[in-house]
Amino acid sequence: SWIERRPPEPKVVGSNPAAFVFRNVPSRIGTGDCSFSNHRRTICRVPTDPKSPSGDAVADHAVLLNMFAILAAVSMFGSTLEYLIPKPVPFFRIGLANVPILLVLPFFRPRHTLALVGLKALAQGLINGTLASYVFLFSLAGSLTSGLVMLGLRRVFAERISLVALSTAGAVASNVVQVTLSVLFVFGDRSWLIAPPFLIIGTLAGAGVGCAAQYFAARSRWLDRVRVDYLQAVGA
Repeated sequence: SWIERRPPEPKVVGSNPAAFVFRNVPSRIGTGDCSFSNHRRTICRVPTDPKSPSGDAVADHAVLLNMFAILAAVSMFGSTLEYLIPKPVPFFRIGLANVPILLVLPFFRPRHTLALVGLKALAQGLINGTLASYVFLFSLAGSLTSGLVMLGLRRVFAERISLVALSTAGAVASNVVQVTLSVLFVFGDRSWLIAPPFLIIGTLAGAGVGCAAQYFAARSRWLDRVRVDYLQAVGA
């Protein structure tokens, strides 16, 4: 059953008060939990199933959704900027859309990192208009390989590896996969002609993106709040 009443003074969770996500507000009615939709009213559900999620679990889920939405939006913005930059070789991208992934890689769980990588590839396909072509499949394969390589290196070296090294390794892995797929399925041996400049430019671009991410991570208070909110949401 659902009832409605005015809430007590709310406590905002996360760094974005406009999201109206709340946690630890003493507003239980019987055995039910209350979920606040805004400052004016409270929607409370009295669960009949003992396995129903608590108010804290719902709030944590909302925090994660908000976080993914913001990071995916930043990645899409980076993809838009990349689309405006001329490409010296086919399939080349600077990698600006990878900046959000690099920033959260040190504290995101692997499945959440790979989910963000998939959203990034989807955003690039939408922006570039390649969602229904082989280019999207190449991009997705390269992005997932890059994500797995960066996760593996992070797991092995932990804090001893920098974002610059992770970004460079991820760029090399992505470019190698895309060149290999191009040779096997599309252009054949002719792809080897563009492989050297493609790999060299891609590696330099990856290092540059890593430097930008490293600089931002070292000075961003916003990223510190994102880290705290994420660790609280996943119960770490």
